[in-house]
Amino acid sequence: EASEPWWRKVVPILQERIQRYSATEIRFNLLAVCRNKREHCLSEMGRLRQRSNMLRAALLSHGIDPPEDDGMDMGESEEAEDGEEGESAMEKSPDELKEALSSCQVQAAELKQVLADEEERTVRYRKENARRRHNFVPFIFQLLQGLAGKQALGPLMKEAEAKAEKRREQQEASKAAGK
Repeated sequence: EASEPWWRKVVPILQERIQRYSATEIRFNLLAVCRNKREHCLSEMGRLRQRSNMLRAALLSHGIDPPEDDGMDMGESEEAEDGEEGESAMEKSPDELKEALSSCQVQAAELKQVLADEEERTVRYRKENARRRHNFVPFIFQLLQGLAGKQALGPLMKEAEAKAEKRREQQEASKAAGK
């Protein structure tokens, strides 16, 4: 039982806790613990790079120049271990090797896209977090004071009230038309 993974022990406990509540009630959330996508993609890129190199070497051993490397190098990554795949690559026909190499290149392109998406998401999250942490109250207070000092606050408030009233009338009219 000591060698049993922790998550196998947790599942029955969580199921029992969920059963305590009625089906229509949610009292807690479950968060998933998962791998970092960026790290996973980088390790997969390393594995694909190694497999691609083995396939290229196998093609060379058949006397065929492999296609150009399409830039699978993504910098830092975990290198995969040599395994039985290298030996089995030597036993494949040139057509099978070319197909496997093409498959590696397609997978590498997909991983590059996932990495780009993750980088974009990370940048977006950083911006959102910076906005969330910033205290905008002093800025808004200074803006309102400046507008009031220029005698522009009163007309802006009247304009906003007129827009709000117009919007309310449109909503009431659309409700009346819908009934």
